Amino acid sequence: MAIADPLNVDTASSCTPVDLEAPGGSMAGIPVGDQGKMGICYAYSETDLANAYLKSHNPGKAKNVTISPIFTAVEYETKKRKDDKTTSPETFLNTGGASGSILKYLKDNPACNASQMKSLSGDIREKLESVCKMKSSAPAQLKNEMATCVIKEEFAGSKLDLPLKKIEEALKCSSPDLCFEDAMQALDQACKASDRKPIPIPDPTVVHVSSDDSFSRSVNDAFDPKRKPIQPFTIGYAASLLKNGKNYVGLDRKAKDGSRAFKDNDGHESVVDGRRFNPKTGKCELRIKNSWGPSCNYDYSQDWECENGKIWVDQDTLAKNTDSVTYLKGDR
Repeated sequence: MAIADPLNVDTASSCTPVDLEAPGGSMAGIPVGDQGKMGICYAYSETDLANAYLKSHNPGKAKNVTISPIFTAVEYETKKRKDDKTTSPETFLNTGGASGSILKYLKDNPACNASQMKSLSGDIREKLESVCKMKSSAPAQLKNEMATCVIKEEFAGSKLDLPLKKIEEALKCSSPDLCFEDAMQALDQACKASDRKPIPIPDPTVVHVSSDDSFSRSVNDAFDPKRKPIQPFTIGYAASLLKNGKNYVGLDRKAKDGSRAFKDNDGHESVVDGRRFNPKTGKCELRIKNSWGPSCNYDYSQDWECENGKIWVDQDTLAKNTDSVTYLKGDR
């Protein structure tokens, strides 16, 4: 049995327990999401933050409202592509987004309720994943044009047989610009403006972590018990630590250009909604609510405890692998 280091008594006293999934907590009843093969972890994690804020601040109005992460990601990236002509179609639903980007988008754009999109979300998810699974030899341009056409065809209400038996038909929208424009029109038809709900959330706080101490301060600020109700936060971090364990360091804060680069190009964003002190290790641990589905069937390190897609990771390891912390401040 491991014995806690006696020098860690201060860690225990400063590691006050937090469980936002307990009854009455801001994350109670919000399930673990599954982003599948799409690079939209940022949408899953940040819509969780928005849902938690709504449910804890407006429980009556938010009772039957759950923001759709898939719809939000598709609409956000489609509008971004339309507005920003420098954005390459190769990045569509593939390379993620900046910390806080979805929360900023939701603050200015009424959202679509997941229940409205339920019948479509499953279909479009399956079809988008089929595009993502195309052989690596397939040109990226083709894959992303296909993804956009899937969106257009699915939200227009017709069916597209994948994997790609009717590729010529799908490639009717062969121009990326036309594809994005058509996709946006189809999205507007699928979730009409009259059906969308405004999202009354504050501006997100995005902290770019410059040191281990900076990370600890951000965690303590987000989980400050004076904030009522306490809100979860997201971390932008090196996902390989989930597999490689406590000795992994995947972030280079001393890069020559001053950036904080992920060494294995594995940037990931997840929700943190719990904290505890582990007397066996003498470490303060944070609970990561991942977006890879409600299971532990991934190659998670034995250093971590996993239950139903939620992983306890010690705060020291997270500090060395985290680039950003994002949260919505509760009221003080």
